[in-house]
Amino acid sequence: MLFTKLFQFIHKKKEVVCETEQYVYRIKQRLYEVKLLLPRQLFVQISSSEIVNFSYIQEFALAQNGNLSSYSQKRQNDLHFPPLYAKNQKGVFIMKNLKSLISRSLISAPIGVTIGLIFALIFCQVNNLPQFTPSIENFVSLFANPVQATFVSMIIWALMGAIYGGSTVIFEQERWSITRQTFSHFLITYILVTPLSILAGMPFNLTIFLGYTLNYCVVYFIIWLATMFFSRRMVEQLNEKIPK
Repeated sequence: MLFTKLFQFIHKKKEVVCETEQYVYRIKQRLYEVKLLLPRQLFVQISSSEIVNFSYIQEFALAQNGNLSSYSQKRQNDLHFPPLYAKNQKGVFIMKNLKSLISRSLISAPIGVTIGLIFALIFCQVNNLPQFTPSIENFVSLFANPVQATFVSMIIWALMGAIYGGSTVIFEQERWSITRQTFSHFLITYILVTPLSILAGMPFNLTIFLGYTLNYCVVYFIIWLATMFFSRRMVEQLNEKIPK
């Protein structure tokens, strides 16, 4: 069969299928293996679960929710599909995300510790402290010595890293809009990390708490703007590749 006759490849229900104008075929290879076999000038992967043929695409566009959509010459079709699971397969979907969450959390925990130590060193240098201290004096004074304070701080930093890293599985929920993904990640990390920040020594008063919350919101607003910008840029680049 000619490549030009192939409409798209989709990963769904733990298998890869190839759609043509008339038929749907099951493919033994995984999606990334299929991608290596396809000519780049004809096909593009637009999500982790879908590869489409440029020949059938009239144009790519961003839907109002920020998802990538396209309009084919033969039919109008939303090409931002995740792997499709039937109701009795939701457990498989949950387990897949759970494994990803655990692995990302384990990888991100030591990164959190590293970042915490770097910030603690910067804090000591800026304040010209004679010895290393992981946080402010009020926090360190709760422990018998700075070593214990550092040990507890490292546990807190590890938990922070695990939360930030593990929660990135949210951005793999392809049926969610960019806005929903960003807001969900913001909400989860804010609710879980804020108590840890207070435990790590962040002074707890209204002024500092409001400033902390405002900065948190600004950072995620910037992340949302950047994601939307790069998504639009990606759409422009994809449209440039469509045969005129």
